[in-house]
Amino acid sequence: MNEGDWRPDVGGPGGQPGGQRAGWGEPGGRGPARGQPDGWGAPGPAQTGPGDPGWGQSGGWGPEPPRRRGIGDLFEEAFSLYRRYFLLLVGSTALLQLPIILLSVPLMAYQNELTRRFYDPFTFGPASRTPLDPRPGGSPLPEDLALVMALLFLFILVAGVLGNLAFAAGAYIVGRGRRGDRPAAPEVLRALTRLAGAVVLTTLAQVGLYVAILVGLFGAVVVLLVLAVVLGGPGTGSLVLFVLGSVLFAVASVVVTIAVMVRLIVAVPALVHERLGPVAALKRSWGLLRGQMWRTFAIVLVIGLVVGILSSVITFFVMPTYFEGILRADVGAYLVATLLTGLVQVVLAPLVPAVITLLYFDLVDTSRSHVPA
Repeated sequence: MNEGDWRPDVGGPGGQPGGQRAGWGEPGGRGPARGQPDGWGAPGPAQTGPGDPGWGQSGGWGPEPPRRRGIGDLFEEAFSLYRRYFLLLVGSTALLQLPIILLSVPLMAYQNELTRRFYDPFTFGPASRTPLDPRPGGSPLPEDLALVMALLFLFILVAGVLGNLAFAAGAYIVGRGRRGDRPAAPEVLRALTRLAGAVVLTTLAQVGLYVAILVGLFGAVVVLLVLAVVLGGPGTGSLVLFVLGSVLFAVASVVVTIAVMVRLIVAVPALVHERLGPVAALKRSWGLLRGQMWRTFAIVLVIGLVVGILSSVITFFVMPTYFEGILRADVGAYLVATLLTGLVQVVLAPLVPAVITLLYFDLVDTSRSHVPA
């Protein structure tokens, strides 16, 4: 008698005759019933394939691969975590954004004063008879512009570092929160202290990459224009080429910068939760976003619009009161208006790292990547 055939001499449950060989199903079955102990069990499956329970993408038995979450699901969980950890998120953001808000007041006031010296915002005309005859106390325009540009670049750099630190704090809180933890403020501060150096280096690497992209694009456009002038000679055609080259540079700069920004959008969450170095975090983000550009761009666009619209609506009811003072470069008006708009940003800004961090975990889950606990 072959293995798997009926054996009348082996009793079934309760001593009933007509049992089966241990672990085998009814006649025609393919072996022990899955999930059943040795002995009597249900008939084995006749066949397996895609769509059957346990059938994975690899063509064999295994867990179903996780599916990518929709934008609505990500936003729903993000708002839930935002409400649950509201004070911690807003507090950590305020701690890091307040210096940016305070630094922006004198910079904006000086920039507005510079503009007022050469242009009257109330008459929409020049502030003096000639651009080289500024109001008393003014300095030559090139020097003013150079100072403003230098201060603006420094401000953007500091704002980028502090903004990424606030992003890291939000990513840490959201990552802990989605596991059901409730991190305390001292834990967040200790995590930020540990991550500060890596976050600063990551920010510098991002800024350097963006600058390199812009310089490369600008250099390419300049080379094309020089070749056009050399080959075509001066004239109307050269002017048209100059205008077209300028437009091309502007469009290419925006498109390439946005594309790179999207590919690097989850670098900070990767740095926080996988404890990577700056370069490794950027590479990790670039890899996770492979094939996910448009979906990620849509998510970033939506959360940007949500925060921007809410901020604009609230600010709309505040700014008219101080509008005239701002035009007159009144530092007091600048301070009040900046603090009020900054408060709105501090309250709404944590929504961005909440959504992006959940997107990061979704990308990791669907790529079957490992994230250390």
